[in-house]
Amino acid sequence: MTLQQLVNLVARTPHNLADMVDVRQALAGLTRGQQDALVMSARRALLLTGSDYEARYGLTPAQQAARLPDGTGFLSVREAY
Repeated sequence: MTLQQLVNLVARTPHNLADMVDVRQALAGLTRGQQDALVMSARRALLLTGSDYEARYGLTPAQQAARLPDGTGFLSVREAY
């Protein structure tokens, strides 16, 4: 998957907010390390931004497992200014 395909995947989500659980499922053909590298490349290129899960009601085991190493749980497409 290319960076642009990843951005398009995130852009199609409701409210421009993609859960890492869903992103990892869409990237199932890649290893965990490749998934992390692709997402981090998109973030470094300023195409995507990340945010943490709000654990007010606790995280599901799937959300805990899907988080990026820095704790990111959601991805959004960055708006161009």
